[in-house]
Formats: sequence, structure tokens, C-alpha cells
Amino acid sequence: MKHKALRAGIIAAVLCCIISATAFAAYHADYLGTLFRGDLDILPTETAPQTIVFDDYTFTVHQVVADEINAYIIFSLSPRTEAAAAALAASPFDFVENIEVSALPDSSITWNGYGTSRLAVEDDTAQYFYTMEFGSYQNPDKDPVQLSVYDQALIVPMDSGLDTLKRSIGAETTDIYGNAFTVSSLTITPISVNINLDVTAFGQAAEAPLFSNLYPAVFFRMADGSIVTLRQLGGVGNGGSADAQGVFNMNTSELSETAYACQRNFYELLDVSSVVSVIVDGLEYSLRDLDAAPPAVQVPEALQQFTIDLYIPDRARFDAVAEKKYVIEQENGTSIITYGWNDIDTDKVPVAAICSKLGAYWSWDADSGTLVIDYLGKRIEHTMGSDERITLDYDGGSLEIDLESICGLAVIDGTLYCNLNLFYSFYNVQFQLYKLHPDATAPSDKYGYIVTP
Repeated sequence: MKHKALRAGIIAAVLCCIISATAFAAYHADYLGTLFRGDLDILPTETAPQTIVFDDYTFTVHQVVADEINAYIIFSLSPRTEAAAAALAASPFDFVENIEVSALPDSSITWNGYGTSRLAVEDDTAQYFYTMEFGSYQNPDKDPVQLSVYDQALIVPMDSGLDTLKRSIGAETTDIYGNAFTVSSLTITPISVNINLDVTAFGQAAEAPLFSNLYPAVFFRMADGSIVTLRQLGGVGNGGSADAQGVFNMNTSELSETAYACQRNFYELLDVSSVVSVIVDGLEYSLRDLDAAPPAVQVPEALQQFTIDLYIPDRARFDAVAEKKYVIEQENGTSIITYGWNDIDTDKVPVAAICSKLGAYWSWDADSGTLVIDYLGKRIEHTMGSDERITLDYDGGSLEIDLESICGLAVIDGTLYCNLNLFYSFYNVQFQLYKLHPDATAPSDKYGYIVTP
């Protein structure tokens, strides 16, 4: 997926492979600090940039941050004429249409598209910085790619030398419906985690969504002794360059008929040495002593999946579409099945019930209509009906949103409710529609949510 743009009038080109390291070092912390949160020293040191000089622009690939399942290419455009500077200022993405990325012959790398975002780097010149992020990226051999602009091309290495933890596990477990599968192995880097799953024994229980709609109950013990969930590892938030307000940052993709990969892009850079072990089905597998037998361990209840009732404002619409299934064709030729309802913006959950399950602190002042939630180190305070707005940081910039629409507070029959979106956007909690009361007649009475912290 690329931004559409008109072609710039660029004539002859001169290919240059290296610019001075001094010029590069001046921008290293600026653009990496815009793209990533956390300790930048975790990332590799700068590499020699590659540059193509055109009559109107200078195109430079500055840095690649990549592992086997996630990749960012950071590049910049510098206008060389006043006309080019004006065109770039008016339409910063016009040039992007001219950039093509392709795999080299015999390469094992695959992806299903890429998106480009501009980085908000403070710069005294007219230089514009961008990041290119790949979708459903798989590069087990860390092969390079070819990046072409018009008739010029650069070979871009995709091996960043990131610190990596790998572990074979082979732990059998089940999902919340009782379907069996095996957690085969995992890989952790500073920017992502990849968990390989064998679904040969997956029975697809009646009324269960496809496996690709669920995530394995895998937990991690950190060096300080704490245990975190898969969705909390690497910081509580939604990573990825296009993620503005809790947009999708985790996916389970099909590798073959019997293999899936569950992947999460981290919100903050992770020091992989801080991860001590992985916990699957009550057994703790060391990431330091790979030969050690896994001891039994009890995961705190507040970290485990649970079910919860929901309040549905539009029951008639829900009853009409909730149990329908739709086939959606993907750009890469595959298809997925989805349900007709999953509205985190309007569906509501009781605040007391969900906070109790998550172990979150909350308070409600009925006189002022003010809700306070403090969970995982993030505090939200909102007064019902206020026009309060909040700025959410995301990779590549920030977004100002209406807190009232995110929270959606409502007192219904004496019970305080909030939108699912409050917990999804701020705390990365996942909700999956679930037949909580299967014997009920109307779909709106049957369904609740599986909640995954």
C-alpha cells in the first residue's frame, strides 16, 4: 500500500553510494527518536547512507531497522532547486509514487505491501524524512531488497544486527474454546516478537472464530520478576508507523495449512536481555538456560483471558448482522472470514466489572461525572460531557482526539459503562466477540466478549 502521487519532473541522475558520516550522525537520534520510543542505544549504530542525486532532488536511504518479521527503511528527500522545494512543501508524498521495492532473485523475503509515513524531524533545511514499513513481512534469511527510483536502484541490506532471543518450545495448549494447538517456537528482538504455532490438532470448535482471530495465551517473565502478557511486552500501546489511536499492531498470519505466526510490533524498544522466560500453559521455559526443564508457575488472574457481558446500544442492528460471516479477499490473493459486528467505538462494558478483572484502579464521582482509571502506569481522568481533547503520540507524529468519544461514558440502570475503545486505545486490551450465553434467543442476549489483557 503506497501513497498516490504525481510524477516529479526529474531528468538525468547521478548515483552516489556514500555521503559523509558526519552529516548522517547529525540526524541519527532525531529521526530514530521520532520513529521509536525508548532507549535508542538498543538499536545498532549508524551505517553509511546510500544516495541517488537527481537534478531536482537528492534521495537518501539513511537507516534500516529490521528483523525477520518487521522492517523500517528510513529515507529522506532534499530539494535541489527552489521549484522542487515548493513542490515538496506543497505535497510531501508526491515523490513516493516513484519509489519501488522488490525482492532480489532467489530471495526468500515476502511481504504484502508497504506504507510510507513522514517523520516529524526538526530540521533547519528543507530535508524531509520518511519511514517505509512493510506489511506481513517475512525475511527468515535477512535478504537485502532492491529499492528503485526511476531508472536508478540501490541494494538495501535488511539485516540490522539486532539483539535476538530464539527458543524452541513445543508446548501444547488450547484456546478458550478448547481447540488444541502447539506453541512451536518464538523469536524476540528489540522491535517485535514472533511466535510460531502448529495448528495441526486445531479442531475449530463450533461457533469459534478462525484461529487467525485469536491470540495464544503466552506470558513473559521479566528480569525484575514481573510477568507480562503478549500484548504488554514491549510497552503498553500500539506500535507501527501508521498507528494513530490504537490501530492494529498485532496479527496472526497463516504460513501454511498447519502453521501460523503470531506477531506483535512493540510500542517501545525492548532490551531483550530483560526477558527471562516465556510461560505457556502453566510451564515456564527459560530463555537463558535452554536445557532447563520448565517448572510449573501460576500466572496472576489479572493477566489471563476472561469473558465479560457488554451493553449494545443498537440491539436491532446487532441482531441482524452479528451472526453473519463475510469472506474478505486480501490483496495477496488469500481470504479471511470475519463476523458482521465488532464495534469498539459504541459497544460498552461495565467499568467496575472490567477494572476488577484487569486489576485496574478506578474511581467514579457521580456528582461531577468524573471517571479516573489508573492501569499499567497510565492514568486517564475524564468528566462526562466535557469537550476535553487529548494528544496521542504515535510513530511519525501525534494525533489530537476527542476523549469523550473514546470513553463514551454512560450510566445505564445505575451501572457505569464505557466504550471498549477506552481500554483498547490506551491499554492495548483486545476484545473478541463470544457466545457467553449460548442458550439465549436473541444474538444481543447471547454475546459477550473474550477480553485479552
